[in-house]
Amino acid sequence: MTVGWREERIPASSRPASRSAAHLAEAQGLLERLGRRAAAQAADGAALRISSLRRLSMPERRNVLRCWIAGCGLPAPDHRRLREIAGPMLEARQDALPRVRWGGGELRRHGDRLLAMAAQSADSPVSIAAWDWRGRPWLPLGPGAALGLIADRHGDVNLSALPCPLRVEFRRGGERLHAAHGRVVLKDLLQSQGIAPWLRGSVPLLRAGGRIVAVADLWLDAAYRPASDAATARGRFRWRRSTGGSE
Repeated sequence: MTVGWREERIPASSRPASRSAAHLAEAQGLLERLGRRAAAQAADGAALRISSLRRLSMPERRNVLRCWIAGCGLPAPDHRRLREIAGPMLEARQDALPRVRWGGGELRRHGDRLLAMAAQSADSPVSIAAWDWRGRPWLPLGPGAALGLIADRHGDVNLSALPCPLRVEFRRGGERLHAAHGRVVLKDLLQSQGIAPWLRGSVPLLRAGGRIVAVADLWLDAAYRPASDAATARGRFRWRRSTGGSE
């Protein structure tokens, strides 16, 4: 009789705990749906708009950030770092460049944008000596990054005039480009293109005879552009940015 009484009472006693677990799961699901919805509303490409996040309460910010970071495929930050992101990082000056890093993940600010990336992504890309673009149209540049030169009859590159191989380097500082109206400072070009400061060192520079002939797919020396009416083989540069530091 004692055994039977215990067998009948145990399932009944577990019902409140089961209901509590169900309620918690339901509440967690609701928070995740609200977080994903708010993240979608604040989205700016792969980033989140700081101005949108600032309109939320602190608990709402943390919930959105948790859902967005998970959606980026990154591990969740600990509670202290999540509070740092939701508070000081979002409230920093517009011209500040704060970053918060944790095991496997990193967030950075650039103007009104919050960007997520893998913490192990290197700031300095792999050094490249030469690129035989005729035999190797795509050149790997690091995790998820590559530079390509593809045939395109409407492209802006005169393939007949472009030297091969090209030397691929990265910014060291002080580089200038030859333009029709004079020399252009590389830093000014990258800034005008909206390249975040911490990504500028990973922008590939293509040189021929010591002269920069192209900057990724952002700029091309006029000497290597085809004439508008010229019947010549054309191509187009394509730059795939690193999956860890993409904007």
